[in-house]
Amino acid sequence: MLQSRIRHIYIIIAAVTAIAVTNAWAADVQPIFERVRSHNFEDNSGGEGVGDLSDNAWRIRMLAIRDLVRMGSKAAPALKKGLRDENRHVRHICVTTLGILGTKDAGDDLLQLLSNDPDPIVRGQAAQALGQIGYTRAKPTLERIAEEGESRNIRHRAILALERFKQGATSNPEQIKAWAGLDEKTFRRVEVGKPAPDFELKDTDGKIRRLSDYKNNKTVVLIWIFADWCPVCHREFHDLIEMQEQFKQADIEVLTIECHDMFRAKVMAEGRDIWGPFLKQWAPKRLAAIEESILNRKKLWWPHLADTAGAVGAMYGVDPMEFTVHDEWINRPSTVIVDKEGIVRFAYYGTYWGDRPTIKETLEMVKQGSYTFSHPERRKVRKLKQPDSNSKLKEQK
Repeated sequence: MLQSRIRHIYIIIAAVTAIAVTNAWAADVQPIFERVRSHNFEDNSGGEGVGDLSDNAWRIRMLAIRDLVRMGSKAAPALKKGLRDENRHVRHICVTTLGILGTKDAGDDLLQLLSNDPDPIVRGQAAQALGQIGYTRAKPTLERIAEEGESRNIRHRAILALERFKQGATSNPEQIKAWAGLDEKTFRRVEVGKPAPDFELKDTDGKIRRLSDYKNNKTVVLIWIFADWCPVCHREFHDLIEMQEQFKQADIEVLTIECHDMFRAKVMAEGRDIWGPFLKQWAPKRLAAIEESILNRKKLWWPHLADTAGAVGAMYGVDPMEFTVHDEWINRPSTVIVDKEGIVRFAYYGTYWGDRPTIKETLEMVKQGSYTFSHPERRKVRKLKQPDSNSKLKEQK
């Protein structure tokens, strides 16, 4: 009888302790949520680009996600509660963090968000998170959305999630470490005329690439792209393939960089069966045509690097998660040229998806040694009036 009472007391103590710990973690999460809620993202939502290079929306998003990732799985109850927050940006960071952490018991909550959230960006991120946590119970819903979803962008994210299931490309310790290790002291350290900060990233073949490996040997062109859904990026890849010999003759090494995990980077580099159909749908609306040479391109001759948490992008000033394209928060399209001595000679940060130098223009800058460029459609600093923080961003047409 006494032992039974003791066990009962232990159970009560354990339950009370668990509740106290959960409440403590919830309290720790709230200041992070409040940082996000208090920032007026809507004055510069990024739906059509961001002309203000000093805008810090990307920084607030990234550091909120970093701080939540650092809390680990103990923050999961507060994160799941945050999926119902009135502020769409809070919901987005919660979805993103749950995916990075691989929180499997958030599957039902994420599935509900995928079906019902009013913001297409949040719904698309929920599809990605379901793939990251390996929640295969979502497969029927994802298959239905992939086939008949109203938004082509969310259809594509559903296809990517289903592909993650096939490949077992779920969240992993390397991804968590990358996010937890973000250091704001390293952000925006690049200056033209100064030495380029060294970095190392894995390419899609798993080889580690270091910028310093090219010092005193080759001029390096760093090109930050968006993702596999980007027709402009595929056009740039097509041009790089066509101009391989010209880059070789000019003694230039090209490194393309994507602020995504290795799965997404490999889709861009190798996943023709995934992005090909999407580009064919997109072509009539944005481009005159997607040539067969793009859809059936050769293997990349340069390394394509995965910047999993965007740490190198943040260091080089490309502002990961600054504005939206195809209903995804993404980095500025950016080009940085580093000479053989390791000095930054050119750093250009795009203000929307189409205003950076073409591949041909970039090559000519290096060959001529003249590092100037301007684009007639570069976005100006402006304010967008969208008072409703939960308003639905229009899907990119």
